[in-house]
Amino acid sequence: MAKGNSKRKNINGNDIELLVPAGGTEQFLAAVENGADAIYVGGQLFNARAGAQNFNDDELVLALDYAHKRGVKVYVTMNTLLSDDELEPALRYASFLHDSGVDAIIVQDLGLGELVHRALPDLELHMSTQATITDVGSAKVAHELGYKRIVVARELALPEIADICRAGSDGASDFEVEVFVHGAICICYSGQCQYSRYYGGRSGNRGSCAQPCRLAYTSYGEGGRRLAAASHPMSPRDMCLLDQLGGLIDAGAASFKIEGRLKSAEYVAVVTSIYRKYIDMYLEEGYIEVSDEDRDALLQIFNRGEFTDAYLKGESGDSLMSGDIVKNQGLEIGRVVATKKGSTLVDIEATSEPSIGDGAEIYGRGDAPLSSTVLSYVKELGPNRYRVGDFRGSITVGDTVRRTSKKSQLEAARQSYRGATFFEDEDARKVKRRRKIDMVLQIEGNTLVLKARTVRLADGDRWPSCIEKSVSVETGPFDFDYESPTPLERYESALTKTGNTPFELRELRIIGDSQIRVKTSELNSLRRYCLSELSKVLEFRRDSRDIGGVFSELHDLIEKSRESNEDQHREKCKESMPFELYFSSMEDWRTFEADGGATSLRSINGDVTGLSYKVLLPMAGIVTELNIDGDSLPPEIVPYIGSVTKGREEQILQENYELVAKLALMRGIFVSNLNWLHKMVEIGADVTADFGLNAYNHMSVQVLKALGASDVRWSLEKASISEGNYPLMQTEHRFPAARLKSRREHDVRILNNEFSSQSVVLPHGDDSDIGERVINCLHEGHFRLYV
Repeated sequence: MAKGNSKRKNINGNDIELLVPAGGTEQFLAAVENGADAIYVGGQLFNARAGAQNFNDDELVLALDYAHKRGVKVYVTMNTLLSDDELEPALRYASFLHDSGVDAIIVQDLGLGELVHRALPDLELHMSTQATITDVGSAKVAHELGYKRIVVARELALPEIADICRAGSDGASDFEVEVFVHGAICICYSGQCQYSRYYGGRSGNRGSCAQPCRLAYTSYGEGGRRLAAASHPMSPRDMCLLDQLGGLIDAGAASFKIEGRLKSAEYVAVVTSIYRKYIDMYLEEGYIEVSDEDRDALLQIFNRGEFTDAYLKGESGDSLMSGDIVKNQGLEIGRVVATKKGSTLVDIEATSEPSIGDGAEIYGRGDAPLSSTVLSYVKELGPNRYRVGDFRGSITVGDTVRRTSKKSQLEAARQSYRGATFFEDEDARKVKRRRKIDMVLQIEGNTLVLKARTVRLADGDRWPSCIEKSVSVETGPFDFDYESPTPLERYESALTKTGNTPFELRELRIIGDSQIRVKTSELNSLRRYCLSELSKVLEFRRDSRDIGGVFSELHDLIEKSRESNEDQHREKCKESMPFELYFSSMEDWRTFEADGGATSLRSINGDVTGLSYKVLLPMAGIVTELNIDGDSLPPEIVPYIGSVTKGREEQILQENYELVAKLALMRGIFVSNLNWLHKMVEIGADVTADFGLNAYNHMSVQVLKALGASDVRWSLEKASISEGNYPLMQTEHRFPAARLKSRREHDVRILNNEFSSQSVVLPHGDDSDIGERVINCLHEGHFRLYV
């Protein structure tokens, strides 16, 4: 139970928002009808869930109108990295979203964000969790770039979230924080994963992740010894922060996000309704006490082996991981107590009553079900004992029975949005979700004036689509009837019927004396006309903006950048630009030195005249392991700071800040996160924005240079296998294994640096001669090798 003070806003004065996914129209209706404050969707272009149904332009406009009439906001995801050629169509699509009335767009690509900020300044920008925001400094830089809301990394602990929330309202900054509270977790920090692209060419940053992390792997320790370990060591459980909502509200989080644009409408309905219930409980009562029934409902609709809140507690060990089963595990409801040879029926002892139509699986000792079915036979044999079927396969007494879907739960979920439609239809059922309105009828002689006004929403001043709207309609003249005028009760009876409209009448006031005769049908027509007009004014649109100038600037930038890149490449080849050797650990560098790597590089001068090189080493490793003051550092070494430094690495960098600054000023520095980019630029260091900042187009390069970077390295999205063993993942989970191999082609090495709290996942490696690898890299036009 979480206790606190009853409130309507968090400590930053933000209204609390429940943000729900919708992969299609049915999910969208389920979200609205079950209590979403806002919904995030993907269009047909540029979103990270290309496999969802998503919305075409016409469907999206209908969805916007349906939501806005009910006081629900809609955000559209444009959260993939974009190439130069995609920037113009992406901006055109953003312009369509702007004009159509989308409340905000969720963006990963820094270049797209900059274009939208310039061209469409009144379209709110939210920085996607794909941007890997893990600290206060990065959030502040994002806000300076024009982002009103920051979707922080799932890996953050509650105190870290609270720090970012406080920074968002410190007077110097004004941004909101959005946190994921339920659903699937990626084992890698979002935005930093190359695993699916490296093995199979399907990029998560481009919307087509194949989820190789959910495969089975064999674990090996140092020296190649096979370990007794979980069969799916890369697969986390799903997140559930239901019990932690009070703490997050008190920390200052503004938006609570449910993951799941690939999930069913029934899933959306169940999860949304439960989170709505407990957010409201905390806001109204000041505490949360989750019922067993609601916990089971969440588990029943989807789970990968219970739920986890490990990250929020600052944990990332076994309690985070799903272990041996990665698909939906449903609920364990009993065990097999009897079987009959030749029969597909089994007797079970159950803790929950099974029903015909339930999905069920039987498990033995392995991680795969022995048999799966939809129950077509259920007979009660006695207290807690049932005969069920049909099951096929080798089933024995003692096997576990799990219910993977519950027919009654799914039917109840469907009932919550049954009949809801984007089209207002008199024959449709009365929808549950309505927007409150007040109405005033003024009787002015022999005419009637009916006014309707929406009741102010909690966050109505924050969002243009949610501000109060009003209409006024008039009808008449009517015949005077001083002896038998229409009684006020008849006016009230006719005008309070809101029918299948999206409105709920809070108050009706009648001003004036009735001295006229009005038919009930005429009053009904007046009411319908008034509510129809109110419905129309709630169809929020923005005036189109002329974005031609931004397109011209974009074309000029790309053309000049391409010409500049070609010139630079020719100059690099002529002058033999220093080649970069990137080491993910100090140990790898020491191995390189011990194996005569430098000698091997000098031996290739016949193939590459005048080759010089830089050695890129982690700054935290340099300051903790080399025990130097900076002046005696070998001349080829240049430090770097990676994408995520939270935990041990950040502590080392802060405790040794004077040396960090000295080294950066002496040698220059490569940086992969916005926080340290800002810090190093501020002290005057020569900073190269590195791959973790995910520059995938020349507009992103311009943004990073405007932040002070002297040079920019491309995102690993552009990396090829010839560039070596580049990082495939950075994870908060510290794997016990040193190597993982799947039954397919996946073969990776796990790196656990002493100076870091995170693990790095790398390809198992190319053991060929370093000189040959450098030559191959150069022949393909690359100037960096990941060793």
